Amino acid sequence: MITLAGAVLVCLGYNLLYFELPLPNGSTAQILDLMDYISNNVLMPLVAIGTCLLIGWAVKPKLIIDEVEKTGCVMGRKAMYIAMIKYIAPVMLAVLFIKSIGV
Repeated sequence: MITLAGAVLVCLGYNLLYFELPLPNGSTAQILDLMDYISNNVLMPLVAIGTCLLIGWAVKPKLIIDEVEKTGCVMGRKAMYIAMIKYIAPVMLAVLFIKSIGV
């Protein structure tokens, strides 16, 4: 039911409920474009930052490394993986997020 209501809202967004809204990236959006912008430029970076924080600091990267090596495969560049997941990726994703919301 919620999906049907959302679909009707999107369909009417190009007819009866048509509006134009400027986005922080400089483009103009209708309702579907606004939903796409929120999904791609706000929610995805936030979830990726949360994943990096969860794996890098709460769960610890060793758990992932052990899981990869469980079948006998050797995970190369473990130190690089740990540095990326703990420090580099969260910072770069934060920069991406800040730029995407127009700051």
